[in-house]
Amino acid sequence: MANTGNKLTIGTIAANGLILIGAGHGVGPLLVLEIIFLTGGYGSLNELKFSMTGSYNSTITAACLFSFIGTVTLFISLFNVPKLYRVTGIVSLWVGFIYIVHSFFRGDNIAAFSFWTGTPFLVCSMILFVKTILSYKEPSAE
Repeated sequence: MANTGNKLTIGTIAANGLILIGAGHGVGPLLVLEIIFLTGGYGSLNELKFSMTGSYNSTITAACLFSFIGTVTLFISLFNVPKLYRVTGIVSLWVGFIYIVHSFFRGDNIAAFSFWTGTPFLVCSMILFVKTILSYKEPSAE
């Protein structure tokens, strides 16, 4: 599981970073927006909104924050740490993805675009999550 888990973890991080986000008058991968957000170029923590009723553009900063936390946690999970890091990273990435696509079912075309470009991420992360959960050993009953 270690080698397969590491490949899936790297694949999940890469697929998450390649989700396309419509911001301003252009489109860019989520990884680039995370970097821009962290350097203060796209918004600040004062503009951070955790409301799921907001518009697509108003929740991008929250999505970037959760995605960054998940990416770092998943990267740390590549090393010899408890599997809880991997599960926490995946869940954080999922929360960030939900913030990106929350308006998909309201007919938002930009959110639909992000959803469809995020499909490889969903597949990779679900496989990684299931393999991680199944790899937990039950405590022996002695």
